[in-house]
Amino acid sequence: MTDEDLEYSLTEFCQVTRLNEVDVRELVSVGVIEPRVRRASWYFSSNAIGQCLKVERLINDLELTPHGAAIVLELVEQKQRLQRRLAYLERMVDRLSGQ
Repeated sequence: MTDEDLEYSLTEFCQVTRLNEVDVRELVSVGVIEPRVRRASWYFSSNAIGQCLKVERLINDLELTPHGAAIVLELVEQKQRLQRRLAYLERMVDRLSGQ
């Protein structure tokens, strides 16, 4: 079982992240995290913990709203994806020009 396979109930998730239930529900509503629903209960992956901690830091450090922090987080993730793609393409160009 990997860390990604671990799931936390809403109560456990609140304890681990030190967020209250209202804050967690708000982060779900703005799309920062997505719970898995089973038998009308919410469960969260380990990855969701990291997402919450990042967003809480943005909210506290930059005084953003949860929605603003969600947008910043999405832009940062998009930038990281683009940087990985650029690095891949640069390696391909180097490989092709070396032939």
